[in-house]
Amino acid sequence: MNAQYANVIGNQYAVPNWLPQQAPAQPPPTPQETQAADARAAERQNASQRARTLLLCLLDDRQQNEFERDRAFTIRAESGQRYRLRWGHTANIEVLHRNRVTRRLCAHPHNVHELPIEDTLAAQLLHLRHNEQEFLRGANVHP
Repeated sequence: MNAQYANVIGNQYAVPNWLPQQAPAQPPPTPQETQAADARAAERQNASQRARTLLLCLLDDRQQNEFERDRAFTIRAESGQRYRLRWGHTANIEVLHRNRVTRRLCAHPHNVHELPIEDTLAAQLLHLRHNEQEFLRGANVHP
């Protein structure tokens, strides 16, 4: 094998020269960094629990059971259109016709990745319930 592509060591080949080398190891976190990371993780967990409580308050019993079972729930908007909101931040809204998905919608808050998924679902639910046409105007459509 050409030396420009790999270094030969005995009968074994080393990592090819042209591949990026592994990044140098990072020093272990300081106790303060570990404590701060633990505090952020606890706050995210607390926020997720609060968001879940809020979302479940917005759902009826059937929707709550559906959410617990499938991590998704179905709603009927004022227009009569049915939507299934699935666990996730993006492209998680299915437009239903006779229980079949006709397309997916993507519409979420700008800071979506800073929020618990349950908060995103609650925002999508409320927007579809109370201003479906505005929601649809702003949503991206996925076939």
